[in-house]
Amino acid sequence: MKHWMTEKLGRQLMAIFYSVFALSVITSVASYLYVDNADGRTKEQVLDQLQKTQWFWFLNLMVFLFCLLFIVRPLIHRVTSQLRELNVKSRRLAEGKSISLEHDVDSHNEVGQLTASFYQMARSISSQHAELSAKNQEMEHNQEVLKQKQNELERALEVTRTNELHLQDRNELIETLASKESLFDYSSVISTIVRLTKTEFGALLLIKNNEIAQVVPKEMTEEQQESLKTESLLLKRVMISKETAHSSKKVANDDLIKYPYHVYEGVIPIMDPAKEELIACLYLARFDAPFNQQDLAELESFSKQIAISLMRMSLYEQMEYERKETAQLLNSVREAILYIKHEEKTILGNQALFDIFQSLQVEEDNDSMTFLEVRPETMFE
Repeated sequence: MKHWMTEKLGRQLMAIFYSVFALSVITSVASYLYVDNADGRTKEQVLDQLQKTQWFWFLNLMVFLFCLLFIVRPLIHRVTSQLRELNVKSRRLAEGKSISLEHDVDSHNEVGQLTASFYQMARSISSQHAELSAKNQEMEHNQEVLKQKQNELERALEVTRTNELHLQDRNELIETLASKESLFDYSSVISTIVRLTKTEFGALLLIKNNEIAQVVPKEMTEEQQESLKTESLLLKRVMISKETAHSSKKVANDDLIKYPYHVYEGVIPIMDPAKEELIACLYLARFDAPFNQQDLAELESFSKQIAISLMRMSLYEQMEYERKETAQLLNSVREAILYIKHEEKTILGNQALFDIFQSLQVEEDNDSMTFLEVRPETMFE
């Protein structure tokens, strides 16, 4: 019976229905023959035969119901449950959801073969889906890596551009310092430094004999300059210690800003490298953040450039002063005096010389010391 239950489903159902049909036919024929042979019998015998025929029909009905309840119904229930399970799993598989690939359906009948085929297809789809998911994850990972590299490249490019602009500003500052010949021109220097350091205002304080001789400001009022010269403890500390210092202070009362705020200040000394004397101080201030070590290191490099420029300007002014004194001395002499530069092939002379040779083509400068733009041969002629 167990082996029969595992046979093909169609064969099972057909065998059951054929058996019930054959039993019904046999019972009907037997009942008919039994009733048809009732000739010569009494009425009680005929009734007894009809009653027995009814029992045959009842027995036939009971057999049919037994087959339906205990054979056909379990088969149909098993088939419908298997089909229902296949329906649910196929719908989940169509929606892209995961399903269990474990099953205990016998593959000898049609439903079992259908179930086996379905699970084989589901395994294939799951394998392809897993492979596709792995590829998608790999692609997403590669895209994420590419995106990170792109962001890194963009940041590196931005840093490079920022450094390039910063270097351009530094070069501009160096060129500006190399070309300055008067204190008035240092306003552009402090403006460039304020822009480079992203500060709000600042000043270059020129010091002579340990006293502040002149202030070259940027975005500072007269009142702020005077307060810096007389009241700034930070500036006084730097002038005494000759070392870079920075601090923050809270401003509670201000005519422009009605609420308290902090000002972050930095003072960098500018030293004469030859004499180790303080020749100037660089003062800068801002509101957003204090000065860090990188800011101070950059400002110290600026201070060295400013020191070189100040020393060069000091030498230039000294040479100009000495030249003017020499020119005044030569022009005060009544005799004609010549000074010939053989390498440059130029002639310097005093006013008495020009009084003698008035026909010479000369170009007078702003000094009383005149420069003759003639060759010695022209002078000899």
